[in-house]
Amino acid sequence: EPMYRRFGIPHWQLWKTGRQVSKSTNLAAQGVLYSAIQPYFNTIYVTPLFEQIRRFSSNYVRPFINDSPMRAALIGEKVEGAQNVLQRTFRNGSIMFFTFCFMDAERARGIPGDRLCIDEIQDINWDHLPVLEHCLAASPWRIVTLTGTSKTKDNTIERLWMQSSMAEWVIKCECGYSNVCGIGADLDMMIQKKGLVCRKCSRLVDSRSGRFIHQTKDTDRIRDYPAYHVPQVLLPLHYDNPDNWAKIIRTKNGSSQARYFNECLGEACDVATRLVSLTDLEAAARLPFNNDEDEALRHVKSHRYDHIIMGVDWGGGAGGTVRRVRGVLTIEGGSPSFTVATIIGFRNASLNPEVIYTERFPVAWGFDGDVRRVMQLFSR
Repeated sequence: EPMYRRFGIPHWQLWKTGRQVSKSTNLAAQGVLYSAIQPYFNTIYVTPLFEQIRRFSSNYVRPFINDSPMRAALIGEKVEGAQNVLQRTFRNGSIMFFTFCFMDAERARGIPGDRLCIDEIQDINWDHLPVLEHCLAASPWRIVTLTGTSKTKDNTIERLWMQSSMAEWVIKCECGYSNVCGIGADLDMMIQKKGLVCRKCSRLVDSRSGRFIHQTKDTDRIRDYPAYHVPQVLLPLHYDNPDNWAKIIRTKNGSSQARYFNECLGEACDVATRLVSLTDLEAAARLPFNNDEDEALRHVKSHRYDHIIMGVDWGGGAGGTVRRVRGVLTIEGGSPSFTVATIIGFRNASLNPEVIYTERFPVAWGFDGDVRRVMQLFSR
């Protein structure tokens, strides 16, 4: 089930962008406006690393407040203990919170919010999103804004993008052709040395004349979870500046494909990023059954495979004290478990592996529980 439906958040928005398109400036300006206009409105900003959130709070949000001619109306002349790098309080009772959650989301627990803004969402662990979203549980607003730049095809932003409305910027040329500014459509062919051109007739086109068109026909996603793709090349800052455009052309022709796709186009790229990419896995995914242990066992017993191998990615973690809260096992203390067991098989003397079954172990098991489960799967 899509993340935005699972938790009933009524207002989601995702911006998948290239680098240097002013998304941080946009987030900071919006946050100050929300806080100034709506009394007792709490905004939570999250990034993966502390240095990222410190830089965002100090270099983007603070200047908007301190340099404003309305500074006295926003925060007053002296508010003891209310202004620091991790919290900014307004005279009307609104608060902007700043936190980070690369390894876990524990720092965000207990922060009451009305709006959640996550930057660099591609580096946020998918399993941290439910914890962050529950910070909005008591709010009548519950607004989620996500921004980031794609890297590979198997990170958080790409999963979120596939669940969204996937809006692309479309520029109609004088020849009548509508150029869709996505890498799966016309974008790469539009980027030429002389400027941004029409893919069909090679005339120069003006990005200002374009508009976003959602690539999905799902009206629920368009209404509840719009997402927008913003490559560098669509902004006048880049395509109207000869020096900046020349840099984009040099990146296209002289840099790695991954850097060009990620930094300039805001697109995911699996080339030369890891030993086994999501693209490789999708190409090899041919099994007619789901990731179910009993069903996988039936296929194993039917002599489908000549050789079966199990590998364990031992991630450590766990520990702490296990408690049952409202019927749900939870752990207090310790750290998250990242241990995953995967079973693969080789058919008919082939060297091409098929994934039979994979399982990520719960936090509550601890080290001993992980070992017992590994031996149980191995024995089966």
